[in-house]
Amino acid sequence: GFVFLVDEISFLPPNLTAILNPIGEKNGKLYIPETSEWITPAPGFCIFATDNTGGKGDRSGQYTGTEVQNTATLDRFAFCLKMDYLPQEKEKEMLIKRFPNQDQFEIQKLLSLSKDIRNAFSRGELSITLSTRKLIKFFDQRENNFTTQEALSNTILSWLDEDDETLVKTMI
Repeated sequence: GFVFLVDEISFLPPNLTAILNPIGEKNGKLYIPETSEWITPAPGFCIFATDNTGGKGDRSGQYTGTEVQNTATLDRFAFCLKMDYLPQEKEKEMLIKRFPNQDQFEIQKLLSLSKDIRNAFSRGELSITLSTRKLIKFFDQRENNFTTQEALSNTILSWLDEDDETLVKTMI
């Protein structure tokens, strides 16, 4: 048995994800009509799915192209974990480990900015947040000799609309 990971499941049409339903059940089997075979998952087989919308599709405009998943499919998952960003100390450890040559003061400044942006987003003041992925891209650029201002512009500011950019610049 192995783990089958469906990354960003809500990008799949619900009629496609429904093919997982039979093997999502305990002792489930999957019928393959082309070969008239039944496939039985090995002991320990399980399905994991990741999704930014919880299978509910996107209401915010952040995850365009996602679809509402069928409740029958979602019900086959034993549990749902809602994840937030890493705690700041863990995010800092990760960045220091990944970018050991970067100035720790600059790492802390960017983490402080990310906290401010994330808080403003959660209050509805910004239409987009600052992901860990964006922080990594910022420090990738810093390692490639982009200035702090260039890296900020390329990885954060250029993605914002005019109103969001104005607010984030005040945070910087």
